[in-house]
This record gives sequence, C-alpha cells and structure tokens, in this order.
Amino acid sequence: MKRRLAHIQVLLGIVEDQADNFGLKNKVLLSECLKSPTGQFAEAEQIDYALYLCLEQGYLKSVKLTSNLDPGVQLTWAGHDYLEANR
Repeated sequence: MKRRLAHIQVLLGIVEDQADNFGLKNKVLLSECLKSPTGQFAEAEQIDYALYLCLEQGYLKSVKLTSNLDPGVQLTWAGHDYLEANR
C-alpha cells in the first residue's frame, strides 16, 4: 500500500477537530474519515494504513477512552507540528 500524505493530513485534521481532552474513539475516526468531504478515503483499509503510519511516526498516540476502555487516539505534539507545517 502507498503512503498518501493527503490521507495523513485528513486523518490528523479530523482528530484535531473532533477529539476532546481525552482523545477520539477509533470507531468515530473511521466513520468521519469515510464521510470526509474531500473523498480521500475509498475504503477502511486506507484509513487503517494511514492510522498505522501516524502512530508509527508519533503523530498520534493510542489511548483508552471511557470506563469500558474503548480504543482511541490522541494528537501528539509532533502531530500538531505536522498540521501547522502543512497548512
């Protein structure tokens, strides 16, 4: 699978816009990416790969949300820096 910087930008932007102080649930992120107005993501596999790359690079960190420990993500300092540099 190819690394698409447009996917990274959209995914990080969604986390920045939608997350609260604790992060954003993975299932919410998936849903928001699929209905993104830019139409960047055609399938969930592309989102999974972009998410993997963001976690691997340190732009996002994995978190557990709520009392039932739903998996989620939170934007890191590096993720904020990436978004600022690419606006």
